[in-house]
Amino acid sequence: MGGPPPASSVQYLTKTKRSERSLELFCIFALTFAALCLYCFNLGDMPLRDWDEATVAQVAKEISRHSPEALHWLFPSLNGEPYLNKPPLMHNLIAEAFRLWGVNEFAARIPGAFLTALSVPVLYGLARELFSLRLPALLTALTYLTMLPVVRHGRLAMLDGPVLCFGIMTLWAVLRCRRDLRWSLVVGLSIALVGLTKGIMMAGLWGAIAFAFLLWDTPRLLLSFYGLLGFILGSLPLWAWYGAQWIHYQDLFISTNLWSQSFSRIFNEV
Repeated sequence: MGGPPPASSVQYLTKTKRSERSLELFCIFALTFAALCLYCFNLGDMPLRDWDEATVAQVAKEISRHSPEALHWLFPSLNGEPYLNKPPLMHNLIAEAFRLWGVNEFAARIPGAFLTALSVPVLYGLARELFSLRLPALLTALTYLTMLPVVRHGRLAMLDGPVLCFGIMTLWAVLRCRRDLRWSLVVGLSIALVGLTKGIMMAGLWGAIAFAFLLWDTPRLLLSFYGLLGFILGSLPLWAWYGAQWIHYQDLFISTNLWSQSFSRIFNEV
């Protein structure tokens, strides 16, 4: 009584855990491969859509023509005028793609398509936190993978796919930080990435969702010093970018980005 378990039982448990880990990795790699094939195949076959794609690509093109020392990546322009519509995270990624593959449709679309593809295994990880069985999580990821709006907008040089990726990453990190406070840093960083892609209003929306869930599910995390420290440190890039824009543009940035492109849309039709 009270002795160690038989060696055969230990070997069986070890083998079972190893098989479980292998199956989990296979599901993640299979979903990632399928998403990359679906979202990144033949991206350069169609011309850019007017307006949205063309605007993003033009801003990225102007960034790619300047050296990093010129700080054009931080203060971008559109046709020579300051571009204050959206933060330039995606525009900078597309600019790097232009430097690698030249200015073409494929290079304009590949950063957004890659991030949209990455959102599929991230959603699988989120679903694994919610469901005790693997099958519901796998079906969730497969359903999302084949949704027409996700496929369509994820393959364009637009901001919707990356926002989905960073938003899902936020929710996944929120679920993980309930067991490990280090994930609070990922929560803050994911919200910052949402804000650096689409603006502070979208970051506030995802932040409010995360806050409401933690308030309902695990309110102790909102009072944890290390949890709050992780949230704050993770979100610093967003506040640093907004601070730099305000110092550089001052009232023009407030009236254009913060008001016309953000807060006024709460009250006015777009």
